Amino acid sequence: MEYPTPKDSRVFLYNDRLDLFLNNENYKNKPSITIPYESISSIENADESKISAFRVAMLGIVGGLWKKKHIYTVIVYRDEFGEKTIVLDFGKDVEEAQPMIYKKFLEYRKK
Repeated sequence: MEYPTPKDSRVFLYNDRLDLFLNNENYKNKPSITIPYESISSIENADESKISAFRVAMLGIVGGLWKKKHIYTVIVYRDEFGEKTIVLDFGKDVEEAQPMIYKKFLEYRKK
């Protein structure tokens, strides 16, 4: 999980956290990644040009060849191992999902 690779996933939004289930895992099991809103240090939009630069930096030239025409959601958070960055592609649901996550991020940041 420490290496940036595209994975099919499901994201569930709760009042206190995001749960990510990767590669069609059974949703009754523990999620692959849990991100409490209070652990998020930043969230932003990124288009394909920003993501391409990120992929090239992380994956080399091959990473720069993977392109989509979407707006991605980039979340930087901390866990017990340090700071992590995750890039989520909500596809057509970005206009619903991203504001919900951002609102919760701001609520926890004010506390």
